[in-house]
Amino acid sequence: MLNQNSSMKKMIIIIFIILLSFRLYAPEYTIKKSTIEYLKEATISILTDMALSYLKTQHFTHQNLENYLWLKKVGYRDIIIKQAKLETAYYTSNVFKTANNLFGMHLPYKRKTTAIGYIIADNGAKVAKYSHWTQSVDDYILWKEYNKKHITGCYYAFLNKVGYAETNNYTKILKQI
Repeated sequence: MLNQNSSMKKMIIIIFIILLSFRLYAPEYTIKKSTIEYLKEATISILTDMALSYLKTQHFTHQNLENYLWLKKVGYRDIIIKQAKLETAYYTSNVFKTANNLFGMHLPYKRKTTAIGYIIADNGAKVAKYSHWTQSVDDYILWKEYNKKHITGCYYAFLNKVGYAETNNYTKILKQI
């Protein structure tokens, strides 16, 4: 972990030195605004990828979940975090601890998945197993993308429409978290 942090810091420093060199060593050249914007976007993209890669090596924490969702630019993060809390009994469930499954996801039949298999939950259901908690989030994102045509504004209504929960009170419970 120490090597990853130091190599990440070195990479960030190198990127900023490159950006600064455009200003310091070539002041007589006018850099087009589009070039500067491109460099900013490229730097942000590189740093985002580095942060995501780093999180994929880290143990689960609530803060890491929030950071991962934010870096992935996932919409409705507040509700999705409530789902993770509910589905894992605040990150204590056996399914979460043994299968890294934050959302009670099952193996899909039609869409892509990041699951590596399944386990049998306490209720007898086959639930997806992931090698890391970030893969569970990535699978949720794939599921959400697969069902995006049903999102019409209210995410709670979307969850009801696609039958996400096994209970009719699911969204009421989510709203109370």
